[in-house]
Amino acid sequence: MEQLLLLCRALSSPTLCRFIPALSARPRTQPGHTEALINAKALPQKAIGDSLRIAMSAVHGLDYPLTWNYSHIDNAETKPIVRKVCLAEGYAYPEICTPQELMGVDENG
Repeated sequence: MEQLLLLCRALSSPTLCRFIPALSARPRTQPGHTEALINAKALPQKAIGDSLRIAMSAVHGLDYPLTWNYSHIDNAETKPIVRKVCLAEGYAYPEICTPQELMGVDENG
């Protein structure tokens, strides 16, 4: 969500930003699902903020949370672990991707 708001600001579109709903950190999101992601080594302890973003996406049922964070969030090595934890915690796995992946755009346009 934070990245999407930054994109709106970068596009100088405050009008568009008004229509993006904010997600609340539901009590069941913290610490349960966030800690489960960290404990399963899906993300390192230092990436607690990234873990919270993934947990909130799963708890709120987002289909395609967008990110440019390849270190922890959109990482091919950690996605299977994140998927396993989400399913074990009773949530659907949010298909984490970049805006380009969602739009079907490759680096050649």
